[in-house]
Amino acid sequence: MSSFDPHQPAQPDQSAQPHQQYAQPQYAQPQQPQAPQPPQPQQQYAQPQQPQYAQSPPYAAPHHAQRAPGGLNVPGIIALAVLLLTSLIPLFTPVIYSTASSSGSFSAVSTVISIVHVLLLLIAGALAVMGLLAKHLSRWRWAAIGAAVSTALGLVSFVLSWFGGLLLSIPGMY
Repeated sequence: MSSFDPHQPAQPDQSAQPHQQYAQPQYAQPQQPQAPQPPQPQQQYAQPQQPQYAQSPPYAAPHHAQRAPGGLNVPGIIALAVLLLTSLIPLFTPVIYSTASSSGSFSAVSTVISIVHVLLLLIAGALAVMGLLAKHLSRWRWAAIGAAVSTALGLVSFVLSWFGGLLLSIPGMY
C-alpha cells in the first residue's frame, strides 16, 4: 500500500507502459575518403547538367479535366449547327427577294424561304429532343438543352410572324 506524500514528486508507475518517445534524428555517415580516380580524358563539350528539383507535393500535380461518364451529345451539337443555318437565312433573304422580284416569282420564293426556315427549325428540334432523351450522352448535354430552347423560341417567332402576315392579308386589316 503506497501512501501519498504531497511534498514528494510524483513517481511514474513502473508497471504502466512506457511513454512513447520521439524518434531520434538520424545523421548521414561521414564520407570515407575514396581512392584517387585516374584522370578522365577531357571532352570537347561539357555535358549540360540537369537541374535537380525536389518532388512536388501531390496537390501541385497538374489537374486533368475529368470527363463525364457518358458519351458526347452529338445530336445536340448538330442541332446547334442547324440552328446556325436558320440564323443565316435573313442574311441571304434580301438578295433572294430582289432576284425573285425581277423575275416575277416573288410569292413562290417567299413560300420556299418560309418552308426551308420551318424545316430547318423542325430538324433542329428533332435533333435536340434526341439529344435530351439520350441519357447516356451526358457530355455537352447543355448543347441539346440550348438547342431545344432556341428551337422553341424560333418556332414561336415563326408562328407569330406567319399569323401577323395572315392578319395583314385580310382586306381592311392594314
